[in-house]
Amino acid sequence: MKIDSRPVQWIGAALILGWAGFIALGLPQIAAAIPNEAATEAGTPVTVGGVTITPSEGWSLPKDVSEILILRKAGSQLTALPPAPATGDATSILAPLVEPLRQDPNVTWNLGDPQPFTTASGASGAYVVALAPQQFVTNYVVVQDGQSTQVIVTGTDADWTSLHEEILNMVKTVAIAGGGS
Repeated sequence: MKIDSRPVQWIGAALILGWAGFIALGLPQIAAAIPNEAATEAGTPVTVGGVTITPSEGWSLPKDVSEILILRKAGSQLTALPPAPATGDATSILAPLVEPLRQDPNVTWNLGDPQPFTTASGASGAYVVALAPQQFVTNYVVVQDGQSTQVIVTGTDADWTSLHEEILNMVKTVAIAGGGS
């Protein structure tokens, strides 16, 4: 007696196609539904990678951040890099950081002049704003007790218009681990 195995073959093929469909379509939707960011509490300092910053209301912190401090609000992202030995004052450290924007062959950036500031802990800082159609990049440098950190903020030009004062006030809270008074 011969057993017909054709239905079994179709079931196997259907299972394989179903599994491939789940991997391709289902998993991304499940991953998107799982929150990967945590809201920060306004006024509560956040420390990652040796840099502390106090966010304003509405900023979130990706849950997988461990070495580089990243905060997001609306379409903007603030990224604070780990401290490094300072190689001069804030303005001199800032100059080579914005040079790639000046040399960008694809985007015409409107770069402002370096603007000095002082943090709440008395550290010196400087920043340069670069604007292009529908985008901005602002590079900040804070120098504190022989160490420096770079803070890069990106987003749309509309975000810059609405958030620039808030962002500067947040950057003025930057403290570098082991530095300051």
